[in-house]
Amino acid sequence: METEKETETFLNVPLRFKLFGETIDVVWDNELSNRDNANGMSNYRYSRIELQPNTKAVFRSKEQVEQSYLHEVVHFILEAIQEEKLRTDEKFVELFSKALHQVLTTSEYGTVRELPKELVKDVQR
Repeated sequence: METEKETETFLNVPLRFKLFGETIDVVWDNELSNRDNANGMSNYRYSRIELQPNTKAVFRSKEQVEQSYLHEVVHFILEAIQEEKLRTDEKFVELFSKALHQVLTTSEYGTVRELPKELVKDVQR
């Protein structure tokens, strides 16, 4: 019997993205961990997320980099919607970003034709 091969889905960390019309740049800083003891930083003043990449001096898996990226995105979203209490709640931001990472990297996609009939509702017009 042939089994379906499991594939890992990775996020692509972008160069930039828009949030409520504002462009947020994503930059790599090889010294971030050493200099600021951080794997990611949100710089609201300059609309920038700074990330520590995987380097010879600082090992970071692709998953760790992705989670750091999403962690900083969550900070930016909460800043944009003026949720100061949540934005500064590192436990909330960390848990929310890890949950988001899991949803995005484990999502399975298909077309309506591929869904089992019992899951497809008829649309009455």
